[in-house]
Amino acid sequence: MSPPPRPDDDPLPPPVAPASGWEVVEPAPARDPLLDDPLFAEIVESKPLPDLTLESAAPPPPTPIAVPVEAIPVAEEVELPRAAPVASARRGPSEPPRPRPVPPPPPRHPEEAQDGPQPRVLMACGVMGCFGLSLLAAIGFLAYAAIALLSGIAESGTRPSSRIAARPGPVETTALGAAKSVILIPNPVDAVGRAAGGRFLLLRVPGKGEIQVFDPNEGKITRTFAVEYRGALFAGSASKMYVYRSNATGAELERWDLTTGLKEKTAPRPQGVAQPDAIVAGAGVDGPVYLVSVPSNGIANVRVLNPDTLAQVTGHIVPGWQGGPQTHIRASDDGTVLGVTTSQGAQVVRVLPQEPLALLKLRGVGGVAPVLATPARDGRLVFTPAGVYDAVSGGRKANGTRYNFPAAHGSGLYLSLEKDEFTKALSGPVQLHTTAKLDPSVELPDGNEFPGGYTASDASDLPPDQRFHLWPAAGLTVAIRPGGTGGTQLDVRKVNVPALLHGLKASYLVLGSEPRLWVVRGQEWRYRPVVWTDEDTVPALEKIEGPRDLVLRNGEFVWTPGKGDSAATTDVVIRVTAGDQTTEQRFRITVLDDDNDDD
Repeated sequence: MSPPPRPDDDPLPPPVAPASGWEVVEPAPARDPLLDDPLFAEIVESKPLPDLTLESAAPPPPTPIAVPVEAIPVAEEVELPRAAPVASARRGPSEPPRPRPVPPPPPRHPEEAQDGPQPRVLMACGVMGCFGLSLLAAIGFLAYAAIALLSGIAESGTRPSSRIAARPGPVETTALGAAKSVILIPNPVDAVGRAAGGRFLLLRVPGKGEIQVFDPNEGKITRTFAVEYRGALFAGSASKMYVYRSNATGAELERWDLTTGLKEKTAPRPQGVAQPDAIVAGAGVDGPVYLVSVPSNGIANVRVLNPDTLAQVTGHIVPGWQGGPQTHIRASDDGTVLGVTTSQGAQVVRVLPQEPLALLKLRGVGGVAPVLATPARDGRLVFTPAGVYDAVSGGRKANGTRYNFPAAHGSGLYLSLEKDEFTKALSGPVQLHTTAKLDPSVELPDGNEFPGGYTASDASDLPPDQRFHLWPAAGLTVAIRPGGTGGTQLDVRKVNVPALLHGLKASYLVLGSEPRLWVVRGQEWRYRPVVWTDEDTVPALEKIEGPRDLVLRNGEFVWTPGKGDSAATTDVVIRVTAGDQTTEQRFRITVLDDDNDDD
């Protein structure tokens, strides 16, 4: 059946039958004018065929196959005029132009196949047909593209070619251009931690199930970890972040990489462990990791976890642990000194290798223990709202008239606030002190005000000492304030710490720099300390503890760990002397094996 005509088609009229008695005469066909064309007649004109009979005459001489070289005409050589070289600022007029370097082809990935013999497409076409072969080729190409894309993602995030890229660097001068900046977080921040030796500030945002990272080197939030749980416990180390999620049954423990932002490992919590109250790690080392449970009977369980496998290595039972509804545990940079904070008082726990766990209670004025305890970065001092204590003896080194808390990194400086002895209200400008001489202080410049409305007895999830941070080497402060719409506001300010120290009414000697905390085996590690002092003499540097091959050259410590150095970590202590003043800096260097080293 033919399709119906389209509306725009003109229908043909029906044939008309001849009337009876009439003769139908067919018209003669018209002659094509092309037939009368002379040129056409010449083409179609019949011509005699050629005579193919052989002639009896002798054949002509054969044509030579090759021509002698002497017979070939040679073209005349004409010397072409040469273009004069163009003079430039870098090249003289007589110097020939330099060739541009040709970039080498991109290196092959190890998993890419090398060029080999190509398949015989003709035979394949004969067996299965060219269409089927084309289909298989298309499918193979798509699969190869997908594998290449995924391998590229994996190489850029989860498996770097060298472990160098997986480690944060030290605190350096901030890149913030303006003198101040305000960062608005739409949701409240209810907990703060440290990582990468104090460089990174970890901010828990429960409303979004995130942990955001503030980097003083950049002066902004640089990364967000989607932990997807409001009350996730977290702790930062030199290069990782550890998370405990009570809602992830069988995979409560997580390890995240601080540089790539990727989750690397999940593991169940150890058997027999009650609901943990805190997960703890030293911000300047890679481990160990502590999982702490504080039962109501006053006996705490401290589980020591392997940072690589997240499995339990050993455990400690600590009697006399002062429990409470709020528990904060803060660690020194090497993780050996823990400051335990509860609503019933503060104490210090020393976790040293090959030694029994020791608990030291801090006593305040009138026998009332302070509610907060934060170890210094080197673990020698403990800062509390009721004074500065010695972390070994427990004795108080400064009176408790001020609210004291450490700087975000470094061990030579700390901060304090004015405290009302009756109401415990905190007020006044933030004061800067040195740990060598506790009482003299200098006021931070305007714009570095502490958030108001807090008291010295506050031990909430975000207590006062976690609301203000100073990075001396970066020259930056951050004040964490409640936002106007229920969120959080970060007030970021630049501050010139060396200039401030000139305002101290006492002599000072402070190390104002931080070393890199890792080195690749076979590569050179360097650290040139920056010394802030008012002494006229040139500061003298010396190594007190560290590898034998770590030497001092022209004011710079240099070390290249060899293949014979099997230790994965090494502790270093350097000392600076200027006049009659002396200060020390303690840190731990992690030795890494280069992933590209095949030896």
